[in-house]
Amino acid sequence: MRTFIIALLYLSYGLSYDRTVRISELKWTFHLPPSMSFKDSAFDGSGNMTKSWDSSFNRPALGLFKIQPKDDNYLSCILFLDTSDYSTWKKATTAVARFYFTAISNLPNYKILDTSLTACKIDGIDFQKEYVKCCNTDTKDRLYSFRFSRLYRNFDININIHYTDQELGKDYLRIVEESKFEE
Repeated sequence: MRTFIIALLYLSYGLSYDRTVRISELKWTFHLPPSMSFKDSAFDGSGNMTKSWDSSFNRPALGLFKIQPKDDNYLSCILFLDTSDYSTWKKATTAVARFYFTAISNLPNYKILDTSLTACKIDGIDFQKEYVKCCNTDTKDRLYSFRFSRLYRNFDININIHYTDQELGKDYLRIVEESKFEE
């Protein structure tokens, strides 16, 4: 009996309880902990995009997925169709980040504590990383927001993280930072 329990414990430590998600068109693979599920997604179980593009924006957009276990805490990905060259895309991404920083600074109940717009690598692939840390002066919550952007083929990929819950934030960042992208 003791051998059986030891073997069972050994096997349970060796198993991974993460779910692997692969989005074919983006050649993007990431792992989700079992506690997280998609609130909405635009792809099927094989990783193929199944929803149609929304053309009500200045360029076609697709909400690829959203994970939101509680208010003010989400991980989402939005795609835009974008045929611009890298230089034009980078200028536009920088302009959007600056607009976002300014918009938050103009909100009466938010105080910006930190911002940055930097280049980073995820799985060796270049991304633009936008970061905002602010405080809601009414609730005293600290809010953290990240946007990882990449131009890939004809897609402007925007991976968005927003959280007040530090544990969820760590999970979201781990998901993104451990993502795999094939070229």
